Amino acid sequence: MLTAAAMNCATMRHAVALLTLMLTGVATQVCATGAGGAPMAPAAEHGAMTVLHSVPVQAKVIALTFDLGCSARRDAVEGILLSLDKRGAHCTWFLTGWLLRNMPDLVPKLAARGDDLANHTDTHPHCRGISSARLQRELQQVEQLLAARGYALSTPKYFRPPFGEYNERVMSVVAGLGYRTVLW
Repeated sequence: MLTAAAMNCATMRHAVALLTLMLTGVATQVCATGAGGAPMAPAAEHGAMTVLHSVPVQAKVIALTFDLGCSARRDAVEGILLSLDKRGAHCTWFLTGWLLRNMPDLVPKLAARGDDLANHTDTHPHCRGISSARLQRELQQVEQLLAARGYALSTPKYFRPPFGEYNERVMSVVAGLGYRTVLW
């Protein structure tokens, strides 16, 4: 099992794959290793901040991540849960406030499996187009909604910007709140 929390392991050496299935549509992307095990989509550097696209690992594994944005469908999430359970697989769920307000009964199911819970903002905005203060509120609101239900984000804390949009200001705000940014 490789969850987002496992990405911190300093002993991991070879890049393999990062598979992202997005529930905000039918989009599926796979970032696999290139020739010789070199990652096809390495981490992008933004000053002192890094956006994770792939991670170094010793074994051939994939990291499953799901974005539960404003168009997430209950039947799709439950179908994914069944598939994961059948295979004994785990994943990282990037949660929005919308999901936490509209499908709060899913959170215990996600948490009970031992999956990582990560932040995808409260309202799924275009982060480059909102103020730093609003971005902070977007992230803090997800944390507060989880806390009100007795849950917390996994540590270290991970963030995936809606639409994959970010810039140095967004990265600075997110890092200032203790998040690491993960893309697909």
